[in-house]
Amino acid sequence: MSFLQTRLRDLTEPDLLALIGLPEGLQLEFKQELNLVSQKERREAAKDISALANTVGGRVVYGMKEDTLPDGQTVAKEISPLIDGALPERLSNILNSLLLPTIRFDMHTVRVAGGYVLAVEVPTSTGLDLHMVCDSEGGRFYMRGPTGNVPMLEPEIRNAYVRIAERRASLDARVEATMGAERRKRGDVDCSFFVVPVHSRRNLVDPRRSPTLGLDLYRGALGEFELRDVVSELGIVHDGFRYESGAPAPGWPSSLYLAILKSGLIHWSRVRLEPPDGKSQPIASMEIVMNTLPVMVLARSVLRTAGYLGDVRLRYIMNRPRPWKLDPGLFEARKVPPGLYESEVETFDLESGPESWGTAIKELLDPFFHAAGVQANPYFSPLGLVRLRHAKSFSEFGKHLRIEEAPSSAS
Repeated sequence: MSFLQTRLRDLTEPDLLALIGLPEGLQLEFKQELNLVSQKERREAAKDISALANTVGGRVVYGMKEDTLPDGQTVAKEISPLIDGALPERLSNILNSLLLPTIRFDMHTVRVAGGYVLAVEVPTSTGLDLHMVCDSEGGRFYMRGPTGNVPMLEPEIRNAYVRIAERRASLDARVEATMGAERRKRGDVDCSFFVVPVHSRRNLVDPRRSPTLGLDLYRGALGEFELRDVVSELGIVHDGFRYESGAPAPGWPSSLYLAILKSGLIHWSRVRLEPPDGKSQPIASMEIVMNTLPVMVLARSVLRTAGYLGDVRLRYIMNRPRPWKLDPGLFEARKVPPGLYESEVETFDLESGPESWGTAIKELLDPFFHAAGVQANPYFSPLGLVRLRHAKSFSEFGKHLRIEEAPSSAS
C-alpha cells in the first residue's frame, strides 16, 4: 500500500523511511522544517495547505529533508525530526486564521528517534470551495502544480467560481430534496440531526438486503451507547426503517425518533416535554455534543455495510419555541431568543481519523455556542482533540475521538 493510501493514523516510521528517494507530486510535499515565527513563514505554511485543497488534496510531511536531483525533481532524502511539541496546535491555529474559508485537515505525529514527523492531510477536493490565503499582505489563491505551488491567475479563479456555483446548486438541490420530507414530518421537534450521503442512490440501504439491520446494529457498532436500544426497535417501512417512541408525557420527558432511509439518509430527532410552569429548561451543552456522536457511529456502520464510502453532509437543527440558554452553571451565557437555529458541515468523510471527527463536530456545533454567547466550544481544542479535563465524559468514544495529551508528554 502506498504512503497516500495508508490511513493517516496508521502511519509509522517504516512508512516514512519508505518515502526516501520518492519525488514530490501533485498530492505530496516534503518539508525539512516547520517554522512559524515570522509572517512569511506562517503564510508559507498556509500556502502549502491551501494549494493542496484547491487542487486534488494530499499530504505535507514536515520533518523530511529534501534533495534536488539534476533533472530538477525534489525527492525525500532523510528524516529530520521536529522537536517542538507545540507546533501541531500552532499550525492548526494559523491555518484556521489565515485560510478563508477554513479547510478541514487532519494531522498525525509519527514518533521517531530524536523527535517526531508531522503529517498533515487535506482530503480530496470536493470542488465546492476555493481557499484564499489572507493576511495583512492581502489575499491570494494558490494551486498545486507538478513542481510545486503556483499562484492562481484571474481567469482560473473566475472559472473555478463558476464551477463551484454549479456544483453547489446541484448538490444543495439534491440534499434538500432528500431531507425535505423528513423535515416536514418532524417539523415540531426541538432538535434534529441529519447525516446525508452526498452521492446517494435510490436503494442504497435496501430492507430487502438488510432485513435485520436494527438487530445487526444492536449487536455491533453501537456498543453501550443509549441509541443501541432504539435501533433494536427499528421497523421496516416503505422507504426504509423507522422508530418512534411516541409523544412526550409526564414521567417520560422526551420522545425519540430514528429513520434510516433507502437513500442512506439517517435522521435522529427528539421532542422534549416542556415543564408545566412554562419556563424553558437550560440546554445542556454536553448533551448537544452527545446527540451527534452515536448517530455518526451508526451512520458509518450503515453506509459502510451498504458499500458507500463517499462524503456525507451533517446538519444539526434546534427549534426553540421559548428563549433558551446553555447550562448557566457552566457558562456566563446570555439568553437566546426563540427561533430556528441550524448549522451544517457540507462534506465530511466518516472514514477519516479521530482528529477529523472532533474537528467536524466542533465546526458543526460552534454556531450554537456562539449564539448563546460562548466564544469557544469548551470540549474540543482547535485541533479537534477532546480537552483533557473532559476525557472521562468522552471515554466511550475512544475509537472515534482523540484526547489531548497531558502537558508533560507534549514536549
